[in-house]
Amino acid sequence: MLAAQRAAEEEAKLAVANHQVAPRIHAPVQDSRKVDCNQLIDLPPSMEALQERNRCSMRDTRKSNADASAACSLMRGGRILSANERRGAAQAQRQAGRLGR
Repeated sequence: MLAAQRAAEEEAKLAVANHQVAPRIHAPVQDSRKVDCNQLIDLPPSMEALQERNRCSMRDTRKSNADASAACSLMRGGRILSANERRGAAQAQRQAGRLGR
């Protein structure tokens, strides 16, 4: 095994020296299938592990990486609030006696 490992390392060094493109490695998902983010990440335990008090949401970001079987972004704070919702949240904070905290 060590001889094969050394040979592979030498091949890799030669490929880098010759500016060859690295071979594409395929993910261990059958037939290049796409996997839904909800199957990979369970949101409530993830929020608990991050000790996140505010709501989190998950977004599928496969558009930015088309070759990926799954690409997920965990967004802290949930969804983006509209202008009316932001005003309402600011009003609620003022009424609760918290200014900007």
